[in-house]
Amino acid sequence: MGRLGMTAKAREQLITLAYRGMLSTADIQLLLSMGISSRHHREFFRGGLDSDVNLQLTDRFKRPFLNEVQAACEQTGVDPALIYAVMQVESGFNPRARSSAGAIGLMQLLRTTARNVATISLQDPKLARTVGRPSSNIMIGAALLQELESLFHGHLPLVLVGYHAGSGSGKRFHRNFRHLSTDLLVEVLPFRQTTRYIKRVISLTAGYRALFDADNQGPLRLPLCVPNDLGPFLEKRPPEV
Repeated sequence: MGRLGMTAKAREQLITLAYRGMLSTADIQLLLSMGISSRHHREFFRGGLDSDVNLQLTDRFKRPFLNEVQAACEQTGVDPALIYAVMQVESGFNPRARSSAGAIGLMQLLRTTARNVATISLQDPKLARTVGRPSSNIMIGAALLQELESLFHGHLPLVLVGYHAGSGSGKRFHRNFRHLSTDLLVEVLPFRQTTRYIKRVISLTAGYRALFDADNQGPLRLPLCVPNDLGPFLEKRPPEV
């Protein structure tokens, strides 16, 4: 797994220590973020870990607005773990959150961005009028993530650059750093805030995926390399018939 993860042997040793009660809650959270199988998580929550640790982990990986997230996942195909991670970092699950730049709601969307995504990606311009509502905000935010996944061929760090700093910044970083490996790309980004944002969202995504992987997708994996080219982004589609 190289610099992006840990060896299978080391991971299994840490899992053994967790079962024996020899890891702190912080250590177990780190283990979750590094990716372990859903089988271990099911065993943990059946009593493999101390109940206080389970409660702390459940509190750390909250899942509010579950129906809204599920609806957005069904329509966009975006991993619910990623939606929850972005939501937690962007707004702390506060639907009334507003930034100094004018971003609003759970997924912290600018109104112009929400209007473009609702019109082009979701083909529902009226949805942007209610972007302050949790259901609309989550749906549009998920659609934006879907568009960024298309643009960057699913390369999660670049997807998050695009979400945090705008698609233009993501394209520029891709152009300047596509010759680097993924781990180096994250470290050389010119904005420390963006680097911290990427690391935090990826860590939370891995934890959510490991804890609530209903579709058995397995632990989160990051690509070793940056894609050479870019895909389509917010391209107008012919109306459905």
